[in-house]
Amino acid sequence: QSESNFATLTQKNANRPGAVTANQDRVVIVSPFCYRLEEKQQVNHEQDFAVATFDGHADLGHDVAEYAMNKFASLSATKLSTIISSSLLVGNDADVIQWSVEKALKDTFLEIDSSIPLEQSMNGGCTGTAIVRFGNKLYIANAGDSRSFVATYSQKTGKSTIVYISRRDKPNLDDERQRIKSFNGRIFTPKPPKNPNLSRVIVHNSIKKEDVGLAMSRSIGDYEWTLIGVTAEPIVYTIDLLGETFMREETKNFHIFVVS
Repeated sequence: QSESNFATLTQKNANRPGAVTANQDRVVIVSPFCYRLEEKQQVNHEQDFAVATFDGHADLGHDVAEYAMNKFASLSATKLSTIISSSLLVGNDADVIQWSVEKALKDTFLEIDSSIPLEQSMNGGCTGTAIVRFGNKLYIANAGDSRSFVATYSQKTGKSTIVYISRRDKPNLDDERQRIKSFNGRIFTPKPPKNPNLSRVIVHNSIKKEDVGLAMSRSIGDYEWTLIGVTAEPIVYTIDLLGETFMREETKNFHIFVVS
């Protein structure tokens, strides 16, 4: 479809004792997503869009989420415009373009993380989950325990079907645990029958002067945790909108959901 509809719903976490009372969620939506080539020619991709949600945590998590929100669209658009220019030179090779877009999104998350003011990063962090449509593909980038959903909607049956859910990056996962352990990081994982997703990456926080647990293995900000293997690099998953899932007659109309 050439038209996309978007809505946001966020709320502050005021129910947990000691929780920050500010709403720490931040969302950025750009539709249509526009790119500018080196010769200053603007390229409008009417169906392209970018949706990103940043869910803050800790004392200054809302500031980190605000910083990420303000940087994401312009930074990713700049990197994607370079890909458009380069694709003209490589003959629009689909595999090269996909790899380049995935790398651009990873680099965007990492660059945002590395440029956050230290005072904010020492006192907070945020998750990041983004869906970018670039041509006929959806790119879902996720760092942290927020989630993105992609669903198809059938006009024939009136039902929606979730076709993709991004992973929640938790320290009990094998690949995450191995990376953190390689940095000599500490991980607390509750014993059965308790939920292993309640695991935490433990740092002796220099500001609070006590051990503090981080509920995710990837995040933006959280400077002291980056020293022991927590990373802002997102996992990027790509969906081909011309693939079988979306080309079947009953699933030609699809909706995108971003949920934190």
